[in-house]
Amino acid sequence: MNYQLVEKNSQTIIVVTSAEPPIATGKEANSFNEACMEHNALRLIVYAEALSEDFFNLRTGLAGEILQKFVNFSLQVAIVTTNGSLIQGRMKELLVESNRGNMFRVFASQAEAEIWLAGS
Repeated sequence: MNYQLVEKNSQTIIVVTSAEPPIATGKEANSFNEACMEHNALRLIVYAEALSEDFFNLRTGLAGEILQKFVNFSLQVAIVTTNGSLIQGRMKELLVESNRGNMFRVFASQAEAEIWLAGS
């Protein structure tokens, strides 16, 4: 997993740009939590490329499993994707609902995600 630290408005944000192979299980997603704990960060940006396509297919249950891990660790998470085709069907419905909340949102750019995370 490739990640970097970003400091914005006195907030440490972990930015996961990629994972090889992409995160495909809940167990593998623990690496997100570990990186956040290691750097005492409660904010996380994950590029869609770091997640397997199964994350975006709600029938697999992967999104629910990973999102529950974020909730358990009280992480505020932004997914960055410029590929609109990943966001369709039930996933689109989930994201519309989650974008109303304060724990998980999807953005088209890292800059937008940073503004949201650093302002919270």
